[in-house]
Amino acid sequence: MQTKALSLAALASILPLVLLGLLAVSIADSAPSASAALRPWTASLTMTGTPIAEDSPSASAQEHAAFAGSRLAASALHRRNTKRAETSRNSLPAILQQDMLPQHRQILASILGLLPSPCSARLQNLVVRYDHPAQRGLAGKSTVILSGNVSDEEFRALAVHEILGHFHELGCLDGTKQSVVSAYKDGDEPVKADDPSALFYAISWKDATTPRDDAASGDFVSGYALKGDAFEDLAETVVAYVLHHDALQELARTNDIIDAKLRWMQRYMPLAVRNVATGTYAYAEKRPWDMTKLAYEWRGKTTDGVLQNNE
Repeated sequence: MQTKALSLAALASILPLVLLGLLAVSIADSAPSASAALRPWTASLTMTGTPIAEDSPSASAQEHAAFAGSRLAASALHRRNTKRAETSRNSLPAILQQDMLPQHRQILASILGLLPSPCSARLQNLVVRYDHPAQRGLAGKSTVILSGNVSDEEFRALAVHEILGHFHELGCLDGTKQSVVSAYKDGDEPVKADDPSALFYAISWKDATTPRDDAASGDFVSGYALKGDAFEDLAETVVAYVLHHDALQELARTNDIIDAKLRWMQRYMPLAVRNVATGTYAYAEKRPWDMTKLAYEWRGKTTDGVLQNNE
């Protein structure tokens, strides 16, 4: 489960890694060699829990990360990242790693290009790990961490799940201060009743972790969407919407709950996410466990790091 409380603590925890990257970049501006790109982190992020969206029914929805570090250094990192974002419109936020593989930079640029500028500007830390982390992906209100030890296709699908799903949901869709709280909590933080995310959760969930009494397995795009929680339901449906749009539309024709989730996507997801991929998965009665593992054809094109929509 992703949490907004991840943001500040995660900033502090990744500082040793990020500052190492900054030092290396200041010494040499040239592109890293292939061996350097595959080198593990000299310091690792400390995480607990089972892998997020792991490809087995035993994956747990209650994912948490334990982080520690300096608040002062985190504040300095935030100011540095804000300045970088202001000076370069197309730069990726907080990509300070010397050893990020070029294809991962390109994939992340294309995914971030699908978000509206005000939303993508809220992403302060974007980290790719090459030390085989236990969790393939983790996202919060301003931080996204991805494993680079997967295929490019799976990496892109993970980025859709974490960035267009969890980060967009937690960091960009907000309720108003005047609103009462809903039945849903992101960790200890209640979700406001007029937060658009709460409208999605209410389709299938009584609270963040309890499905509605009338919920059926066919009302979810994947096993992980059902066995996870309301947040994973939304993120998995985002992957279906972006990478397997035709299959999702087909499901919606015969399932009113899926249709309601599709209509939510059409209203609240950025227009740019449409028509960038074609899924090759054909839904049957049994749902796949994990949407990020399914094959698809990516059709989004980038020019100078900026995604050009195909519509």
